[in-house]
Amino acid sequence: MNYNEFSGEYYGQYLQLEDFEKTFMSVVTESNVGSNTIYFSEKTIKVLLTKHPFILISSPNSLKKLKEYGFKTFDKWWDESYDECEYFIDRIDKVTQVIKSIKNKTKKELIEIRQEMQDILLHNQKLLLKKDGMGWLEEFKNIKF
Repeated sequence: MNYNEFSGEYYGQYLQLEDFEKTFMSVVTESNVGSNTIYFSEKTIKVLLTKHPFILISSPNSLKKLKEYGFKTFDKWWDESYDECEYFIDRIDKVTQVIKSIKNKTKKELIEIRQEMQDILLHNQKLLLKKDGMGWLEEFKNIKF
């Protein structure tokens, strides 16, 4: 599979880099948001792989689980307490507040923040590539960066 062209069996295998290059960050909406499970799909894998900052709408403590795997998140730049909310509507309310705070930043501020994040973004990509033994990258195995 090549990025920027769809040749897979389903659109989860499609990775268009321009979408990530043109945006400051992603709001990742995972498949499962209930309290009983934590699940990472290609949606989370894509932002880690493309070195893109993200807010994760998922089950409670999903960011905590990513950190247990060794990934770094963005609590230096925005409030990630939404990850601890047991109820989905509370998580959405907190995520909305975070998005509004990011929206109120100037373009210059956003550029500076992205520059500050580069070490974390690179760390996450490298760690993801190392974790390939977990099968996380199976659907993206032919992408070269």
